[in-house]
Amino acid sequence: MKRAALVMALLIIVGVFIYFALYPFSDQQQNKEFENTYREIQSIAYKAGVNPSSNISYAENEQSAVDFDALLAINPDTVAWIEIPGTSMNYPVVQSENDSYYEKYDFNRKRAACGAIFAQSNNKFPEPFDKNTVLYGHNMSSSKTLMFSPLLGYKDKEFLDAHRRVNMYTPTGNSAWKVVAVCHLSIDVLTDFNFMEITFESAEDFNKHMEHLQSRSIHGKFELV
Repeated sequence: MKRAALVMALLIIVGVFIYFALYPFSDQQQNKEFENTYREIQSIAYKAGVNPSSNISYAENEQSAVDFDALLAINPDTVAWIEIPGTSMNYPVVQSENDSYYEKYDFNRKRAACGAIFAQSNNKFPEPFDKNTVLYGHNMSSSKTLMFSPLLGYKDKEFLDAHRRVNMYTPTGNSAWKVVAVCHLSIDVLTDFNFMEITFESAEDFNKHMEHLQSRSIHGKFELV
């Protein structure tokens, strides 16, 4: 599948950045099966009945509420769990040496058009995160709730204001991020602006990168804290 029609860039506080690449796909007949697959994974992941999507309060870096031992037993490529409270974004994150593998295979490593949410192969997990963390997922155009489809909601300012928080769980702890920019970026712009760069030679370079992204935000500049 050709990478991507649309990229939504969400800048996150605490020096961590994340990009959600959205791939269009339409197959309504399979959506229910995909939903059931990931619903089962969610039920396995929640420790002692604790559901991250219930918006429980937790201290950053405390022991994760996600059962990573259970997830790793199913898929050793598991590196994190991402959740956006108040949305259906509530998925495991995997990472492979092959950046195209999880475009076509789900968390159970079974061939599936929905794929999985996966991190770019050269990103570092777990903490400390790179300055720029790149995650990929499909835009299931026949569903507003599957995979990264809910991220299209960020085009609407009211949706953005209601869903500024992004929770990331890893085997070593939890972190809460805040969306500070929403951008529509084409892969074509990589020639003059590499928004997928994960390392920076200096704080100045990183700040310039951030400023460039914020200048492209469809909702204008946001506060960084």
